[in-house]
Amino acid sequence: MKEGIIGILGGMGPEATAELFFRIIKATPAKKDQDHLRIIIDNNPKIPDRTAAILHGGPSPLPMMIETAKNLERAGASFLIIPCNTSHYYINELQKEIGIPVVNMIEVTASRLKRKNFKKVGILATNGTVKTGLYQNALRKKGIEVIVPQEDLQKEVMNAIYDHIKAGDLDAGRKIVLRIANELIKQGAEAVICGCTEISLVLKEGDISVPVVDPLQILAEEAVKLAFEMSNPGKNVLSSVVRRIKESATMKTLEKAKEVEKKGIKVIYLSIGEPDFDTPENVMEAAFDAMKSGFTHYTSSQGILELREAISEKFKEDNGLDYDLESIIVTPGTKFAVFEAIMALVEDGDEVIVPAPYWVSYKEIVKAAGGKLKAVPTKEDFSLDIEEIASSIGPRTKVLILNTPNNPTGAVCDEKSLRELAEILSEKKIYVISDEIYEKLIYEGKHISIASMDGMENLTIVVNGFSKSYAMTGWRLGYAAGPKEIISAMNKIQQHSISCAPAFIQKAAVTALKSTTEFVKEMVKEFKRRRDFIVERISKIPSFNLVKPKGAFYVFPDISGTGMSSSQLAEAMLYKAGVLVTPGKAFGGYDNHIRISFANSMENLKEAMDRLEKLFG
Repeated sequence: MKEGIIGILGGMGPEATAELFFRIIKATPAKKDQDHLRIIIDNNPKIPDRTAAILHGGPSPLPMMIETAKNLERAGASFLIIPCNTSHYYINELQKEIGIPVVNMIEVTASRLKRKNFKKVGILATNGTVKTGLYQNALRKKGIEVIVPQEDLQKEVMNAIYDHIKAGDLDAGRKIVLRIANELIKQGAEAVICGCTEISLVLKEGDISVPVVDPLQILAEEAVKLAFEMSNPGKNVLSSVVRRIKESATMKTLEKAKEVEKKGIKVIYLSIGEPDFDTPENVMEAAFDAMKSGFTHYTSSQGILELREAISEKFKEDNGLDYDLESIIVTPGTKFAVFEAIMALVEDGDEVIVPAPYWVSYKEIVKAAGGKLKAVPTKEDFSLDIEEIASSIGPRTKVLILNTPNNPTGAVCDEKSLRELAEILSEKKIYVISDEIYEKLIYEGKHISIASMDGMENLTIVVNGFSKSYAMTGWRLGYAAGPKEIISAMNKIQQHSISCAPAFIQKAAVTALKSTTEFVKEMVKEFKRRRDFIVERISKIPSFNLVKPKGAFYVFPDISGTGMSSSQLAEAMLYKAGVLVTPGKAFGGYDNHIRISFANSMENLKEAMDRLEKLFG
């Protein structure tokens, strides 16, 4: 099998070459070093200036570009990429002289813009790129109008590129670039192209009110795709959506535990977020009765009326929210409700804010939708930092994800914080996906939905479900409520994916909502007992520092006193003590924390704590 080896014809300029190399690494779906692609770089800064050659009769860069390209070909490169826009003026002549393909950054960028249905775009580039019409010609063939800066502003662009960015003064260059980008937006640009690789270094997504099109990033993604295609001829290459998301860290820990169990060691699982209680007997009977009566066929994709009526009543009684039946959707699990809401709201380049630490799946779902997750750290006690959230809101911010009670910290948002947050979000018209799956599991304080705050009902999609409060994780049933337009959009996704949630499970859920009050109370009482126990025991471990959780069934201790990263400590706890926990790094980079679930029997919790106290002395 022939390996796809990327050749980078670099040096025009060196920082852009290094940046392209870095982006290829980030764009590669690799789990270990050996999964990465081979890359050969010839960083040749002696290649003459392209703009000077094209416009002012300076020395031609073509001979040295050909020499460098041949060096890369002899070294084994399968194809070439060039991190310099202006040099593409010579790409056809270069291609004639070598026997491997040269990927045209300008052509692949034009194709990407066409697929996204842009009609008018602005461009920031060197005089050489602008005056040769490299982008204009490629984009006009795709039916896209191009706006270039007026002559005086174009001089400033050149000043930013040559006198500031290439000289290492990125801040000064950035100020000029931002000002001129905004001028292009005033002229009707629906997006702005970084038509010079130096511009890519200072103009990022979210800096301006329209999408930033970065050909350097597009080139990196195209190179990765092509390299994999060459390495796997005749096979379907994974889509870019799948390549950019990672597998669940919480699922990966289970694989390691199975390896330990094969050695005959009893593993105590304090990693999984599910109640260890059986589903209530009356709920199971309701499902069985529904199946025996033949209620096993398709239902309305949005959910059966009886269940949506029960959910509507639940919102009125528990949350003070009034949703009609068309504003409610029943989904196969709360995770899918989150997925549908993000897919319905988030487009390429949209920003989604989430307080950190956060549940592992939020980031990957946002990435799948083409959005960018912006994590905002909480305070030391894991309460919301309202000022930080406010300052993080930018022109591309569209959604905030709020999870209270929180996974992994157990923090519960108080009314004052929610009210302050609601004022900011309602003023800026930012949507909230409020994940309230742990709503019933509160030990101090009370649950308040942000949807109940002034101005937020029409901006909030509340997601909830049956897994945590009713011990129904394997039943896979959730629901969401919010503005009809968004719920309808979520329903379209559902119609073309899973059709509907299982009929008999929906029937059982009605019983769960109406007839399990005592079960929930007893389960919460037991979880509180376990919470108190595990907090007391962990607090005695000198190298751990703990904030007492008010809800959910996790503790999230600071383990920096151990001198180990979260992954190192989790492995030590598994291999030396047979206790499985989840590294904090998975929850937004909190590498000095671990998540411990107390959703296990008191007997197992006592044994686990005994093992850990012995391990840490």
